[in-house]
Amino acid sequence: MAILGPGDFIGEGCLAGQTICMATATAITPTTVLFIKKNEMLRVLHAEPALSDRFISYLLSRNIRIEEDLVDQLFNSSEKRLARTLLL
Repeated sequence: MAILGPGDFIGEGCLAGQTICMATATAITPTTVLFIKKNEMLRVLHAEPALSDRFISYLLSRNIRIEEDLVDQLFNSSEKRLARTLLL
């Protein structure tokens, strides 16, 4: 679970061939979503270094957060996990 902000991505798994969507999104405030088809996103990632850099940075940050969440789940008590979640 995550709260996304301006400039965040969702559904990036399809770029790697994921055929089943593993995530859902629910807006908690008025939201504008830009839908980009897979072929167009791949083309733009190759053509625009600034977007490509931003996208890679987002993916790496997301992976780090997922790893931290997994370690937190494996090694910390439920009270510590709740405290970490509330701080995030």
